[in-house]
Amino acid sequence: MPALHSLEELKEQTNVDLLVYVIPPALTLESLKKAKELGYKKIWLQPDAAVAEYLDTDDFQYIIGACVMVESRDL
Repeated sequence: MPALHSLEELKEQTNVDLLVYVIPPALTLESLKKAKELGYKKIWLQPDAAVAEYLDTDDFQYIIGACVMVESRDL
């Protein structure tokens, strides 16, 4: 898959339904707001209390705190 510049491009060009975040929490919150606008609901991300609170209030399905690199190693 080629690198894309935005979630909008991802939505237009793919059928991805799970977003994985490995970025600082401040950037994650900003991106999650855009993801919500675009209809993404499945999220896998690094732990952060503010991010978890946002996810709980906006009906996301998410995994938080499990390392994506470790957990997906055998997939």
